[in-house]
Amino acid sequence: MYTKCPSCRAELSFLPPPNPESLPEGYKHRIRCPHCGVTIGVKINKVDVQATYPNGYPPVAPQPAPTYPAQQPQYNQPQTFAPKTAPKAVDEEEVAEKPKKRTGRPRNVMIMILSLLFVILSVLAYELGTPEKLETLPEWASSLSLFSGISGWELIVKDPGAFTALFSAEEGIKALVLSIVFLFPFFVFTLSCISFILALLGFIFKKYVRVINLIFGILIGGMAVTMLFYPQIITGMPLKDYFQSILNLNGVMYFACAGLGIIYLVFTILFMKPMKIKEKEEVEE
Repeated sequence: MYTKCPSCRAELSFLPPPNPESLPEGYKHRIRCPHCGVTIGVKINKVDVQATYPNGYPPVAPQPAPTYPAQQPQYNQPQTFAPKTAPKAVDEEEVAEKPKKRTGRPRNVMIMILSLLFVILSVLAYELGTPEKLETLPEWASSLSLFSGISGWELIVKDPGAFTALFSAEEGIKALVLSIVFLFPFFVFTLSCISFILALLGFIFKKYVRVINLIFGILIGGMAVTMLFYPQIITGMPLKDYFQSILNLNGVMYFACAGLGIIYLVFTILFMKPMKIKEKEEVEE
């Protein structure tokens, strides 16, 4: 359609709106003059629009087909990275057969308790073993002085010559054996202190040395039981009469050290078993 600009009198061509049927009466189509820039309102008749657009809509210019960049091949690309290696298959049977070890802390705690009991027994025997205090003790505790291991260390400090004289064989083998047996409380007290320290270190480092504790158990247990028969070895009294005299005197402490030594030995033997966790067998339903 054509019209003239009222300002510059230039002839203008324009396209009418595509929906003339829906336009209201007296509608003016607004166009802008490209020469002078004045906006013009042009009244459009429906007849003129229909003559221009038989279908009622302006023709659509054909659009060119879109162009796309050439696609790279998706596959058959060169491999510039190292191929992934498949993870090694884990054999479930080997994992199941491998034993899971426990720490030796419970065993070390038990050894510390037993060693500490020997130390306490020796300290009580040393403190209550004087003649003045023995008179005030009951009959069942009168034999406590036989287990004083601290007396041996006191003899070493005060008179080392007298201590070494106990191991002299000048008076005969029997006297030497009696002297060694007499020092059994000293050996038991010393070994108990060493055993307590080793068990404490094992508790800290979560290790239990089975062989060393078994050796200590055999030595401490054997000497503790031997101390029970020390008075009988000196006097040469028959065993039946000896035990009868202990029962008559209510000598409970004679059996305390021997019983504690047997318990110590039994635990060290039981602790020789390897520390493994028993896996629970699955119950098939």
